[in-house]
Amino acid sequence: MSVSQAAQNGGGYVRAKLLVLFFAFLSSNYSMFIINPEMLVVDSLIHLTTFQKAAFSTTALFGIVSGEILFGHLADAGLGTSRALVTTLCLVIVGTLSGTLALRINLLIASRFIVGLGIGGAYPLTAAISSQIAMSLTHDDADKLWRLRQLVTLFVFSSQGFALMASSMVSVFLLWPRIGLPLDMVWRLCVMVGTLLAFMTLMAFCYLPGVDDAKKTHRKGPDSVMGMIHIHGRGLIGTGGSWFLFDIMFYANGLFSALVMEDVFGKEASAFGIMKQSLFLSILPMIGFLIAGLYLWASSYSLRTLQITGFLAMTAIYFALSLFYEQIRTTPSLFVGLYALTFLFANAGPNSTTFILPTVVFKSNTATCHGLSAAMGKLGAMVGTAAMAPLLAKYGPSEVFAVCGVVGLVGAIITIYFI
Repeated sequence: MSVSQAAQNGGGYVRAKLLVLFFAFLSSNYSMFIINPEMLVVDSLIHLTTFQKAAFSTTALFGIVSGEILFGHLADAGLGTSRALVTTLCLVIVGTLSGTLALRINLLIASRFIVGLGIGGAYPLTAAISSQIAMSLTHDDADKLWRLRQLVTLFVFSSQGFALMASSMVSVFLLWPRIGLPLDMVWRLCVMVGTLLAFMTLMAFCYLPGVDDAKKTHRKGPDSVMGMIHIHGRGLIGTGGSWFLFDIMFYANGLFSALVMEDVFGKEASAFGIMKQSLFLSILPMIGFLIAGLYLWASSYSLRTLQITGFLAMTAIYFALSLFYEQIRTTPSLFVGLYALTFLFANAGPNSTTFILPTVVFKSNTATCHGLSAAMGKLGAMVGTAAMAPLLAKYGPSEVFAVCGVVGLVGAIITIYFI
């Protein structure tokens, strides 16, 4: 395999920039995943009200949605992807640092919005920059080249799995009874790790040559977000619609983790025990990303096919869990195995493809369209967490599994007709 002239003259630079992008997305996602352990520990200290718990998560999600749309558009509007990414890393640093130093719960919740803006911006920006780097690569085999470029973007996105694992590992370590740290110090140190990760990534990114290159490019297309929606409407239905539906299903899936973990570890009430269980679940996405990478490199099928397959596989499992829930629940190993398969198919399929596809579908205004698609995904996450919990409480797991199956089927249909 060879690389383009630019990469030949600076192959080390290309690898270094990809590694920095990997850690930029990792640091942003760490700060997102650490919110739940942070809230768990803070709640054990001061007993948060229902409103405060909701504000803790929804404020961050609102910031993420805003950041995805805002920074995706700013990158295409003239700020440039690199400068925009530097800004998002600064927001993560400011937000996590202010949260660490917060003495009142209202200030802590407000800091989650600032962190959310930075996290949201990282989605379209890391995708757009990794896509730009991938386009500089060449290969003697055109088909392998196409897959290599998709693998570059998948490599950056896979840092999400490492971020999930890192947030669980840090939480488990700091909550370990043998260390005996005060809980007030535990959650602040958990958040501070995100500050350090973002700061080190920012320093590395700023030292790379060519950070300002993206600002010199000129955007193509309409000036407003609404104008881009009008131009790219069909593609956005495909990428944003499938991401929206997937995140409804994916975040609803998290509601059943307590049932699954009870089968594996038994009932657990302590913060340390709960985070230990989360560490177990964090391993599954890594296997899914590996499967997606092997598929992209070795298979002759497309990203679109991988996304459809993932949706349909998850749909089949959810319908099986719905129809035979009582029988399956009596066999813990079977229940845990099927639940694990939903995570594997999710991460090997739609969770990976929804991030990559906007960089393939949209040849212009990539950052804006990726940001809009990602924002639709986070809106789906809001729907999944807000709507599925009441459904679970009122109707039970069997009915919620059926709803997830229907959502997965619609996701497959939208992918077939709009991508």
